[in-house]
Amino acid sequence: MVKLTPSNSPEIPVDFAYPVELGSEYAFEAFSFSAKPLSEAPDTLPRSGDRAVIDGSVLGHSLTIRSWKPGDWFTPLGMRGRKKLSDFFTDHKIPQERRSLFPVLESDGSIVWICGLRLDDRAKVTPSTTRWVELSFHHHA
Repeated sequence: MVKLTPSNSPEIPVDFAYPVELGSEYAFEAFSFSAKPLSEAPDTLPRSGDRAVIDGSVLGHSLTIRSWKPGDWFTPLGMRGRKKLSDFFTDHKIPQERRSLFPVLESDGSIVWICGLRLDDRAKVTPSTTRWVELSFHHHA
């Protein structure tokens, strides 16, 4: 496990961006994250917000876990159009002071997952998926 911040604070740093490698686990004081390639399709897709399986073929050359920024947008799973992340938080009644608790995973500049909340529709597993990646996110108490 890679320890990213030696902070004593339970808060996630306000502005951060760290490169992520598949197969590694990362730990902040406030949360942990992993992205693991799977050798075969899972029997069932996770139904909880803290785990997700994505189509690994949509991942580009670089993966980054970072804080969200004003102006960020994504295409929420099940939707066709793009949505500003700030509007998504508002729609889900996530108060301003709690929004920093949900980092984003991005690949080559595009959001893949709002950690613990929602996948981007472009990363969803389909019948033609041949590469699966399991994402895991956990807030620490």
